[in-house]
Amino acid sequence: GLDAVGLAEREPARIVRIKPDGTSSVVADADVGTPQFAAAHPSGRVYWTGFPDAGTRTVAPGGAVEKLAPGVGHSYGVGLTPDRKWLYVSSKLPNPDGRAVWRFPLDADGKPGL
Repeated sequence: GLDAVGLAEREPARIVRIKPDGTSSVVADADVGTPQFAAAHPSGRVYWTGFPDAGTRTVAPGGAVEKLAPGVGHSYGVGLTPDRKWLYVSSKLPNPDGRAVWRFPLDADGKPGL
């Protein structure tokens, strides 16, 4: 089932987590870049993408905003696999190597690896 939804708001720029019961909470309102798309992990971690500032970011409950590395230029989409073990990030403009989709492994708490 659905655990939660991540919502990227642009005005004001912030990230909101909405639970199935309809309650919501702001999980980040500083260093969020220009959020466009968001996804939520069952652990409470939220991921979002934005452009033009290569803004693929994540935040765990009560944690600081982290930028994913490598930076995905003009990131324009984010999603989790059904088993929540992988995070996919897409780019509006491919990088010089021609890649337009990146895959990051996730640990049990949803923290991305490289």
